[in-house]
Amino acid sequence: MLLIFNLIIIQLIVFNLCPNKQTPIAIHPENGKYFIYKGKPTVLIGSTEHYGALMNLSFDYMTYFETLKNEGLNITRTFTGVYTENKPFFGIVDNNMAVDSGMLICPWARSETPGYSNGDNKFDLSKWNEAYFARLHDFMQTADKCGVIVEMVLFSNNYFQDLWELSPMHPNNNINLTDSIDIKDALSMSKAGLYTFQSDFVKKMVLELNKYDNFYYEICNEPYIFGHAGNEWQDAIIDTLVKTEDNLPKKHLIAINYENGSRRIESLHPAVSIILIIHSPLNTRAAPV
Repeated sequence: MLLIFNLIIIQLIVFNLCPNKQTPIAIHPENGKYFIYKGKPTVLIGSTEHYGALMNLSFDYMTYFETLKNEGLNITRTFTGVYTENKPFFGIVDNNMAVDSGMLICPWARSETPGYSNGDNKFDLSKWNEAYFARLHDFMQTADKCGVIVEMVLFSNNYFQDLWELSPMHPNNNINLTDSIDIKDALSMSKAGLYTFQSDFVKKMVLELNKYDNFYYEICNEPYIFGHAGNEWQDAIIDTLVKTEDNLPKKHLIAINYENGSRRIESLHPAVSIILIIHSPLNTRAAPV
């Protein structure tokens, strides 16, 4: 069962759905090649280079969502601010994830200690940034008004040392973590202190987002590159997400990134409903589960 949009091939796993009440976007119970949203079969089609729409204060997401609506598009992929970039990388012109100094907004509040690598004070991973969550809610509501589904990417591969050193989670950029953390350990279970903050972040996002129907979760962008994020870490994050949602009214789809058509899909966390294969040619097919 395959659904293709924006050069992404998705394998969908059908689950039971009650169509008689308003529910989050889900997989169609009769045809897993489609989503179902607001009681109607739905195909998601979007554009690219908009990943910084939430975390970049310079980004006008209202105009962006209105543009998507006017062009007949209905999905955006957004990053949460846990990961950010700088301008030299990837050769992207006007990269909205390469946030100008002072324009990054992320889930954690700033401390009173100067020294964040891209300007302003370091972050305090024990305190939430209320301005971020106000922006998050307006972002979700604006997307909903324009008929846009949000692919909410919780984490991302850090790729290179220069990019890891921009992350609020890097020990140099916050007042909470004091031990050195290698890039290969940033998305792993090997650093208990860091993982605790990551788990708390997931719980907070789930609590804030639960009331919305127009999104699904993506655990981590391209975790397989350089082996920076293992299955154990992803499964633990999924467990945290599912356990937090268990006591909440709405249940949302969970997606994972799988390698770009280069490895057979052999096992999945039982809560995963969508497999995303990024940058894959259209003639590539996801292996059956």
